[in-house]
Amino acid sequence: MKLLITLFTLSLSLAAHASFELTPGLWDVKYTIKTDGKTFDPQAEIKKAMDKMTPEQRKQMEAMLSKAGNHSISADGMKICLTKEMLAKDNALMQKDNKDCKMNFTEKSPTKISAKFTCKNGTTGTANWNFKSAGKAYDGHVTVTQSKAESAEITHEGKWASADCGKVKPIQ
Repeated sequence: MKLLITLFTLSLSLAAHASFELTPGLWDVKYTIKTDGKTFDPQAEIKKAMDKMTPEQRKQMEAMLSKAGNHSISADGMKICLTKEMLAKDNALMQKDNKDCKMNFTEKSPTKISAKFTCKNGTTGTANWNFKSAGKAYDGHVTVTQSKAESAEITHEGKWASADCGKVKPIQ
């Protein structure tokens, strides 16, 4: 489970970090995680669990999920907010979110970013992001290996939804 949390945090940070080529605003994000040879869709699992809840339980769960502050997770998926200011700061998000991990960018272009990362706890990995539709879509793939030889992969897909982030706070 700790590996999944590390993987999810790194991938969000990398997406935000790499997104300086992206359009500011609200983004719909979908992802799948593969670990121990099994692939699962966390958003589908959340939806399945929430479909079984009473309206009161569902409301409590959505409130708990929204307390993360920098994204909105619901049965309908995940939304993140990227501001113009944060997209203008090269490496600012990565340093703040993952001060224990060092990034080495192997490719940076208007349509693709690739990087390798190493963390103080022994976690290593690679990340690749492809930008599409004039900065209004992306896909990405992150591979992580922990010092205990545990590994996982996360596949991301993001689509710009709106210039207005509404209730979703910017990534911190």
